[in-house]
Amino acid sequence: MMSIQSRKRASSSSNAPHGGDHEGGDKRPKGNAYEVFLSFRGIDTRKNFTDYLYTSLIDAGIHVFRDDNELRVGEEIGPELLCSITQSTISIPIISENYVSSKWCLCELVQMLKCKRSKGQIVLPIFYKMEPSQVRHPMGRLREAIDAHKKNMEEMVVKEWEEALKEVSSLKGWESEKIDNGHEGTLVKIIVKKVMGELKRLFQLNVPEQLVGIEDHVQQIMSNIDAEFNGTKIIGIYGMGGIGKTTLAKVLYNRLSCHFNCRSFLANIRETSQCKGIECVQKQFIDDPREQRAPLFALDGPDPPTFYKSSLKGAYRALQS
Repeated sequence: MMSIQSRKRASSSSNAPHGGDHEGGDKRPKGNAYEVFLSFRGIDTRKNFTDYLYTSLIDAGIHVFRDDNELRVGEEIGPELLCSITQSTISIPIISENYVSSKWCLCELVQMLKCKRSKGQIVLPIFYKMEPSQVRHPMGRLREAIDAHKKNMEEMVVKEWEEALKEVSSLKGWESEKIDNGHEGTLVKIIVKKVMGELKRLFQLNVPEQLVGIEDHVQQIMSNIDAEFNGTKIIGIYGMGGIGKTTLAKVLYNRLSCHFNCRSFLANIRETSQCKGIECVQKQFIDDPREQRAPLFALDGPDPPTFYKSSLKGAYRALQS
């Protein structure tokens, strides 16, 4: 059974489906505060490229962190900033001419790569008016910036920064000057499309690639759903066991998920409620979209609608409180 409380996707973070069914598997960080973290050197790109990219991502309904503090107090990167990186799904370092001269940018870069190695965070570097080889083998002003850090920072810290620069230079990203002869509008569109694709992939449930005869059923159900997603709709899928009800629900979930702020696929409700109690199902039902609006729920469980009415009534009440 699927519940659709309908409002189109807005600018906010999203929750992944539970139960290990999504393509991102266990690598998908849980409880992410942001979908994208932007790391950039303010004097180079704050009021131009970064601002354009940030606005375009927000307009696409993506929850983005952009640090707006130009001046910082103290010598260490703040815990809030580290937390924002850790709790992001995708990190985008915008490496520009003065990026290396900022110890804050380098600390952010190190943290992004740590998250990439430890939890599968996606890192998509942009070499803004730079080439990866310049980052991999710093010379000129870049080398001078690193040497200046060596005078004020511990040797091990600077070495870690240099290793991070080498690592990020080997990642697949974009060179701004090689995209449409440096036209930044084209580059931003490409980046937004890539981010949307990565986020969608992480939320998709695993279903067989070739499903015979399911498309007619999908279209029949989709025809009963308002294209503007107005109002709340509950769709019941009934039938004998083993005929593909759950698979059909997964396909519908994948088709609809991109339109909603948050999504939740609650699988095996009967078994979970029998083993752990209905309170466990209610808790998951509440926790997934607690800070969200316009949720899409797919509930895989017993047939009688009275089960859903009784078990989810309290969950909805808590959700709205």
